[in-house]
Amino acid sequence: LAVVVAVAALVAAPTALADTITAQDDQGRTITFDVRAPDVDVQWHAGLLRRAAHADEIERVTIHVVAADELRASCGSGAAACYGGSRTAARIVVPAGESAQIAHSLIHEYGHHVDAWRGVGAASREPNGSAQWWAAQGMSQLVADGQVSYTYSLGWEHAIGEIFAEDYAQLHLQTPWRITWLDPPGEPVLAALRADLENAPTETVPATTRPLVITRRGT
Repeated sequence: LAVVVAVAALVAAPTALADTITAQDDQGRTITFDVRAPDVDVQWHAGLLRRAAHADEIERVTIHVVAADELRASCGSGAAACYGGSRTAARIVVPAGESAQIAHSLIHEYGHHVDAWRGVGAASREPNGSAQWWAAQGMSQLVADGQVSYTYSLGWEHAIGEIFAEDYAQLHLQTPWRITWLDPPGEPVLAALRADLENAPTETVPATTRPLVITRRGT
């Protein structure tokens, strides 16, 4: 009887939602969504991305719109959203819903995708934002002073990639600034970022020919 009940439960179990939906930006580029939650209108998300500064890299990312439990499984507990994958096959995971917080999370994570497609130069490690932004934000001095890191060794707020993503969000949205130790970007920083994004590349930044060396220490 137990086996029969178990089989009946499996037959009756609903299949997981997984709908691929596409939209277009104002230039006809495809924006791809993988919807894994009920009652999601991706046009709300697509509208945010259309209005955000972007280029051809928007066709190299899939936006996964998921329920809360899948967000935790994909991004970790406490995460509002996340970005991962490769530059040519990246993914952004955001929760279902429509709110200022979710809008901020989506644009912030897209900022990471923008970062992956724009380099400061071969001599600088990734993530490093964009060239004029780097200079306007004084990143070279912050690196020299030990205030910021290319990794999360100093914490989330001191990671260069997170500062760039927050600045990118501030360029488009009037939402709370999430970096507590650094002032929100002023007009010079935003103008530099805007200038970088106006000359958006259509191909990935060439990799340096120098060997990559990764050194990790920890407990």
